[in-house]
Amino acid sequence: SIAQGFTPSQCIVKYPLQSSIINQVWISAKGSFFWPSSTVTFPPPDENFIETILSGIISLAAWFGYTGEFTANTIYINDLVKYNPSTVYHEYGHFIMKQKRGDWPVSQIEYATGVVPFDHNSGDAQQNSRQTYIEGWANYYEMAVSGWVANPSNPYSISKLPVNGENNKPVIGPDGYKHEYTVANAFWDFYDPANDENFQTSYVNISNVMGEKQNLMSEFISTLTHKSYITDQQRNAGIALMNLSSTKMNPLTSYGNATMYVKNDFNGGIVNINNSDINTSSLGGAFSTTELWMSNLRTLKAKEQTYDNYQRLFKHTRPSNQVDTWTTGDPIKK
Repeated sequence: SIAQGFTPSQCIVKYPLQSSIINQVWISAKGSFFWPSSTVTFPPPDENFIETILSGIISLAAWFGYTGEFTANTIYINDLVKYNPSTVYHEYGHFIMKQKRGDWPVSQIEYATGVVPFDHNSGDAQQNSRQTYIEGWANYYEMAVSGWVANPSNPYSISKLPVNGENNKPVIGPDGYKHEYTVANAFWDFYDPANDENFQTSYVNISNVMGEKQNLMSEFISTLTHKSYITDQQRNAGIALMNLSSTKMNPLTSYGNATMYVKNDFNGGIVNINNSDINTSSLGGAFSTTELWMSNLRTLKAKEQTYDNYQRLFKHTRPSNQVDTWTTGDPIKK
């Protein structure tokens, strides 16, 4: 199986959700969902609390005098989609996230106070970053399981989610970390070997890293790329992968003279050095949101020191007549 040995606890699926919440009452609902929190019985102790969380999905205001419950860690499938396998896979992906992590990236209080919305609209150009991590994982899980079901001998035949207006899908903003489709596509690109992206690792590796309780896709990427089983070649390929139009998750950013980590064998990208944008694609170096990954020889002079098997870049010196200042095996300035 795709999980290769991971056996989660039994998952509860309630269908149809319209009659699975309030006893003997059929309510209207917009979509299916996974309830990641503890069981809430009806009438709830705080009506506004629950109504706010589920605003946009279902309205419970008319039924607060009735009995019923939201059951902890339960999938609720909307009658409108019946038993659509992809919907079940998606919602089960949420369940797997909860099982692997042992918690959830968002608390009930954060949902209720609007810090992170519980409802989401994939047609939005940008979404909440924690929400996109949660939904992007579920979209990826849906894709991965669909691939295994369709063709176990080649489970990578599923197409990535269309973006930027393709097939009437949303035109996504410039920050791929803020949309569930681009997050899902990044997960998929880490997983599948297709299209010669030169980066492929197992579902188990990806899900195990997800289980280390990151709350954002940028945190997941940083954790994954530091694993010992990820090679420098893969890290190098990851820069190009993150720049694909289907991910728009360019981890390169302007840091000015801020302190950053340094690692070898990444190439390409724009960085701001001494208030000037420098294209490092031709110079051999690239910046991520959390680290600076540098090629073996770099033609921009810097001061370095050893730090946790990486090197730390402080600031550039001698902006004119730049020379190589370090190599892989020798972090001492030259």
